[in-house]
Amino acid sequence: PDFLVPDDGPARRRRELDRERADRELDAGDEVFWMVCPKCGDHLSEHEFDGVHVERCEACGGLWIDKGESDLLLSLAADDRALARRARGILQ
Repeated sequence: PDFLVPDDGPARRRRELDRERADRELDAGDEVFWMVCPKCGDHLSEHEFDGVHVERCEACGGLWIDKGESDLLLSLAADDRALARRARGILQ
């Protein structure tokens, strides 16, 4: 029965998001807007926190989270109080 199989929802969603991002990178490849801070125009660097990928601008301190990543963060936080506190801290 399905209820005996552990739910790998967050892990499955992480794999889906990684595939979607790889596809976007291939499609956008040389586009000028890719990995550019929407606030100041400087380069974004990717960081991972508890399996959630965020882009950060070192110039202005902006932190950018894609919709899929924020959904993943919130689904992880629903199961873990400590992660919920970290999630609130990241999103604030």
